[in-house]
This record gives sequence, structure tokens and C-alpha cells, in this order.
Amino acid sequence: MSEKNPNSYEDYTGRQAEEELLEKCPGPWDGETYLNFEDSIDYVKNNQPANWLLSDPAPRFVADLFATVADKLHLEDWNDLKLYTALGTPLDYFHGTDAFFEYDGIRITLDVSINRGKGTCKADFEANPRTMELEVIADGVANRIRRQIKSRAKVTQMS
Repeated sequence: MSEKNPNSYEDYTGRQAEEELLEKCPGPWDGETYLNFEDSIDYVKNNQPANWLLSDPAPRFVADLFATVADKLHLEDWNDLKLYTALGTPLDYFHGTDAFFEYDGIRITLDVSINRGKGTCKADFEANPRTMELEVIADGVANRIRRQIKSRAKVTQMS
């Protein structure tokens, strides 16, 4: 895939672009057995690629995305933020989630897609690197995390 333009993804299928941007999640899943959402999350957490560091993922796109989200959240310790790849897992196939961030008990799911108008997005945020700048994607993730933090604070205050 190195001969393709990594900035346009014009010659890529959706799956090729996802695999270039993220990394396929290894594991024993047979490609057919249904897992509910929470079991799919557990599966993903237990089957990350060997070289995937949750607070410093390897592929350039997600490393840059992770760093930008951490900066936008003004995190002192980037180890508090986690990014998981879910490509090729039940979370991807059944629940439309290619990756997810976790921070302080908050989870933001992502559907990375180069196809416009793909249909309904099951994830919290649809990220299209063909049409969206990395900053826009990071803003979307960081803003969703901030909203959940504020919502949690309001609930705590009311208790």
C-alpha cells in the first residue's frame, strides 16, 4: 500500500484505509460469533496488537490523533488516556466501532470511514480522514470527553 497517496486514500477500499490508519486487532475470534457490546469491549482490551501501546499507539495517524486529544484535554499524565484498536473484531463488525478512547471511566467510540454517507454511524464519532483534518477529529473526541466530565460533575453536585 506504500505506493498509494496516504493523504487522499482515493485508491483505497474502506477496509484498506482503516488498516492503514489503525491496525488490525489480533485474536481468536472466528469472524462470525456474535458478542454483545460489553463483551466485545472486553475482547478488544484483551487482544490488542503486540506493538500497540495504549498511551502511544504505533500507526502515525492514531499516534498523532492520540497526542492531539491528550493536548486538547490538557492531560498531565498521558497514561490516563487510552486508545484501543478494534479492527477485525466483533466490536467492529457488529457494533460499528473501529477504535475507542477511554479516560477516567469515559469511553468514546470511533468509526473511521473514508466513505461519505456510509449510512448510520453506530459509534459516538465518525472520523473521515479524507475529508476531516486531524484537529477536527481530535476536537470531536476531546469535546465529547469534556461534555461527559461536565455531565458527571452536574450529577455529583445534584446528589
